Amino acid sequence: MRPVTAHAPAPERPAQRAWRLHRLVAVVVACALGGCAVQPTRSTSDTVVGRLSVVISASDNEPARAFSAGFELRGDPAAGRLDLFAPTGTVVARAVWQPGSAQLEAGQGSARFADLGELTLRALGERLPIEALFDWLQGRPYAGVPHASRPQGFAQEGWEVDISALARGSIVARRDSRPAVTLRLRMTPDP
Repeated sequence: MRPVTAHAPAPERPAQRAWRLHRLVAVVVACALGGCAVQPTRSTSDTVVGRLSVVISASDNEPARAFSAGFELRGDPAAGRLDLFAPTGTVVARAVWQPGSAQLEAGQGSARFADLGELTLRALGERLPIEALFDWLQGRPYAGVPHASRPQGFAQEGWEVDISALARGSIVARRDSRPAVTLRLRMTPDP
C-alpha cells in the first residue's frame, strides 16, 4: 500500500480568479436587477408581506424622490414593526413602534422618535400613514378617523385610497397636497 500524502491545491491562475470574480459579479447583478429576493414568509395572521413603492413629487426645496422595497408589516397601529427589504432579501431598514415612541434602524445605526409620523417625516421628508396601513390593507378606513366614500375606495386625512384592485392584492394611496405623494402596496399571496 502506498502512503497517502496531502497535496496543496494548485495555485489559481489570474485568469481563473478573474473568471470566478466575473461570474460572482454577474450573479449579484442579475439578482439585484431581476429581484430574486427571498421574501419573508408570513408567520402569523397579523403579518402582511409584499412590495411597496413611494413617489414624492418635487417641491420648492426638494427634488422628486422615489423608492421601492419589499416589506413585512406586523403588529397593529399601537405596536408593531415594518421591515424594508432590498431585492436580495436583506433588511435595509426597520421601524419598530409602541405607544409613545418609534425607532428606526438602518445601515448607519438607529434613531428614536416620538411617533411614526415623526419617524417617516425625518426619514423621507414626508409623513406616511403607517398606522392606517393595517386597516387600508384590509380594504377599510383607519378606525376612529373621519373618512368619505369614493367610487374606488375612500378618502381619509388627505389621502385618496383606491382599493379597487384589493382582490388582486394591491392598493394605491395618493395625497395631492404639495408635495404630492403616491404610495403603492402589493401584497404577496399566502403560500
